[in-house]
Amino acid sequence: MKLPKLDSSKDYRGLYVIDFSPCGEAVGETVAVGYTAEELAIVLESERYAQARVYKIHRLQPDGTVELRGVSRRRFDVESAFCFCSREPGRAEKDFAELKALAEQWPLPCKARLLWGELGYQPMFPWVVALLYPAEYEDELSAWLIERNYRGGECVDAGISHATNVAANLRVRERAQLPCAAWRQSRAPEEVLRAVGQTLQR
Repeated sequence: MKLPKLDSSKDYRGLYVIDFSPCGEAVGETVAVGYTAEELAIVLESERYAQARVYKIHRLQPDGTVELRGVSRRRFDVESAFCFCSREPGRAEKDFAELKALAEQWPLPCKARLLWGELGYQPMFPWVVALLYPAEYEDELSAWLIERNYRGGECVDAGISHATNVAANLRVRERAQLPCAAWRQSRAPEEVLRAVGQTLQR
């Protein structure tokens, strides 16, 4: 698989490569670079491209070498979460406002939902601020939180099972849709499908 030359001024880390060669017919160029996870899901839902191989851009070296990682399609159908848990509602409300403000100042690498509320059962830390996002972005969201030095909650839980728990048990007090960096905003489905065959998607 041969990748096109990438624009060194753009950060392609966390975006995706599709290899269309297994699809059994010409799709313009057989390798396309620069899809978001949401755009990738749109392409893979089409029966025409169902056999395409998917890779995530993990690292770009100074010499232009691109490090890729194969991706399971199941990851795109699953939601993960960071849950910042507290004993008191005031702490959770404050953490919610702080995380929302950070995301408005430094947009996230993907779309995400932010919730805060009380769990329907009685754990030690019942008040939760939950950041929910596509599971494929776990590395990027973790890095974003570390870079912002965000320290919400008295304890932190993370992972797919916690997203499921929040969906089933959180009595939501407030919610927000967090913005995604403009460079990473997904295109409309018709635009994505129209661009299949272009080597560089961004």
